[in-house]
Amino acid sequence: MTFDMKLLNLESNAQFPYTATLPPRQITEAFTLSPIEADAKWEYTYTNCYKLGSNCARHDDSYVYQLPYAPGRRFKVTQGYNGSFSHKGSNLYAVDWKMPEGTLVFAAREGMVVK
Repeated sequence: MTFDMKLLNLESNAQFPYTATLPPRQITEAFTLSPIEADAKWEYTYTNCYKLGSNCARHDDSYVYQLPYAPGRRFKVTQGYNGSFSHKGSNLYAVDWKMPEGTLVFAAREGMVVK
């Protein structure tokens, strides 16, 4: 997750923009804000963005990735790399399959399927 903040009379233990990988299913303190002058007005504005999964994950050309469904099953690809409908930015190299709702989805390599 990345946070960007504009601070008035506040200091932080993080430098903004601040990016952190946060563990799943737990409350985590990302940073703290403290008034610089205790009796003066303080305020902040912020924006944040997040990406599911690990920002450390990298493609490995030497690894044979598995299909995201059970061996022996077949599904039609409905949108591939640089698809005009929604494959922009971080989704540029996404692949969409037409699968019935409830189809089990498998990880393409070791890790956790997050979405």
